[in-house]
Amino acid sequence: MFLRTEIERGQRLGDPSVASIASLPKIFADAVKSGALTVEAVLRILAGERNVNTLTNLVFYARHPELPTGYKIQPHEKHLVQQWLDLSERIVRLLKALGPATAPNRTTSGGASAPPKAPPSPSRSTSSSVHDDRAYKPHKKLGGYSRYGGGRLETRLRELRDQSKLSVSDGDIELLQRISNVETGGCLQALNSWDNVYMSIGFMQWPLVFGKLQRLIARAPEAFRRYGIELDSGRTYTIKLRGDTDPYLPIALKGVTHPNELRSLEWGKRFFAAGLDPEIVAREAELALEIIAEERRKIEKRLDRAIPHYDESSPLRALIQETNNHRPAWLRTSLKRAVKRYVSSGASTPAEFLELVRAAIRACYPVEARAAAIRNKFDEKTTAEAVAKAEQQAENLIKRTGTLDSELCT
Repeated sequence: MFLRTEIERGQRLGDPSVASIASLPKIFADAVKSGALTVEAVLRILAGERNVNTLTNLVFYARHPELPTGYKIQPHEKHLVQQWLDLSERIVRLLKALGPATAPNRTTSGGASAPPKAPPSPSRSTSSSVHDDRAYKPHKKLGGYSRYGGGRLETRLRELRDQSKLSVSDGDIELLQRISNVETGGCLQALNSWDNVYMSIGFMQWPLVFGKLQRLIARAPEAFRRYGIELDSGRTYTIKLRGDTDPYLPIALKGVTHPNELRSLEWGKRFFAAGLDPEIVAREAELALEIIAEERRKIEKRLDRAIPHYDESSPLRALIQETNNHRPAWLRTSLKRAVKRYVSSGASTPAEFLELVRAAIRACYPVEARAAAIRNKFDEKTTAEAVAKAEQQAENLIKRTGTLDSELCT
């Protein structure tokens, strides 16, 4: 009873992965970490579920969120068939290890006990399908769609690592989770096709206009091709954003004459499904860490010194990355102030420097927002609104990078 209560408490707090590590017996914890079970499957077992097919389907479709509702594994999809069978055998062994009271009940539709020779064809109910139109939020005024999903990012990254599909440290997983808390509410995937960058996906929100989405596609061209997404390297778009003098010239996509076409529901479905693909997620994580390292070098070059304690604190790394992504000039001002106070105060720990950076960001944002409002000749009311918005943005960055909890995805 204690075990189940602890898991349910973790779910209410929005962090079932923490509950699985902190509260589960070793046999369940190891199974979740290795990908043999999900937390939902554990809860089903605790509730009395012993049907191996049911449990295997729960885990299999959690691994493959890109598959539509009711999808039936086809005979020629040998890799999927083998994955299902491997999971099934692992679950059988696990249930047997739990003892006679929890022996597996593996029955056919006719009631006779027998191991399946091929995977069954269940309907999928653990999450809404990528093909469900109702799951995509339309923006009637601007056009385009938005959608969040895919479950908690760190859970999927650990699964990929356990499956030897991704080489990444615990610290880097924690860093990416904190960043996704800002970008996607902690979700693995987020689609946005309504704003001025036309299309962005993923836990880092890779935008088309600035070429970052294309950079991700180039890392996994075959995987993206499965969703009808390909780069057209011989062609570019000409996109001019308000406030910029020069246009952006990102590489075009095949079959897309103008990026505005990407606002359609069909393209939204393709990109959302692609962002759930395990191979693409693995390459996305690698690219994210690569870009974070690139940005760090640029920041330190402008700062003319190394950032104190950067490698020792995931909250610090995430806060610097996300503030740089949001307001790079304001980050430089904040970091210079924080470093100066750090040196003069005699502080020496990562936690002390992190608090100085947070304080500098809180102080900088309203001042810079007011200065920008004055330059733009805003009236008093609009200026006050801009300052209040900047203060809220600063708090949002600090709060979300400072926690491993997520609001939208569990």
